[in-house]
Amino acid sequence: PGGVRRAIAAGLLAPSPRTVDRASHAVSRVLPAGRRIPNAGDKVQKVAALLRADGRSWDTLAQIWPASDLGPTPAGPSVPHLSGLDEVEQLMLADTAAVLPDQMLVKLDRGSMAASLEVRAPFLDHRLLEWAWRQPTAIKTSGGVGKVVLRRVAERVLPAEIVERPKMGFDPPLGAWLRNELRPWASDLLAAPRSVSEGWIDGAAVRRVWAEHSSGERNWDYRLWGVLMLEAWLAEHHPRP
Repeated sequence: PGGVRRAIAAGLLAPSPRTVDRASHAVSRVLPAGRRIPNAGDKVQKVAALLRADGRSWDTLAQIWPASDLGPTPAGPSVPHLSGLDEVEQLMLADTAAVLPDQMLVKLDRGSMAASLEVRAPFLDHRLLEWAWRQPTAIKTSGGVGKVVLRRVAERVLPAEIVERPKMGFDPPLGAWLRNELRPWASDLLAAPRSVSEGWIDGAAVRRVWAEHSSGERNWDYRLWGVLMLEAWLAEHHPRP
């Protein structure tokens, strides 16, 4: 129930991310490497955000800024609607139609071409993609384990420690940078943000998010980075008269 979810979320948000990280580091000392939780403070915040969400649609779960903090309602990703899909498949379809072409593949292409590399994505061969989509969800994920078929194939040629290795991201430490090395730069851009004056984002929300992040109470690195990139782009290409 919504009330229970929100109550649990409030409890998770009571300690700051920094406090959760310190507790996690202390516990990690007695845990095997495979059981340690990196960036525990961030993960707790994300779980709380999911618990507080009013819906389970892709745009609700993936949004960085709540719609209430934005000015004009932004256009959502172009996701086709297909009947007969369960909730998991609907989210997978949104990932395939929006996240892959608009985020992951863009980063791959720009990063590789910047180093003069030709990179391919063989798992996106249309024959493999079509075959994968024809498989029922129970075959793709089983017992809380994803990519089941791929894991079984990989087990034939790779050692278990590679196949079962936890997923690892490569996000830069934006949160720490914004509190330290990049803090003067961010403060200058957020002193009089154009995104606020032109009605795209609520000014009170930006000030609150910046204050909470600067103090270490919350980690709003992605919210702030989006605003800062917009502000930096406007400053360079459309300077104030």
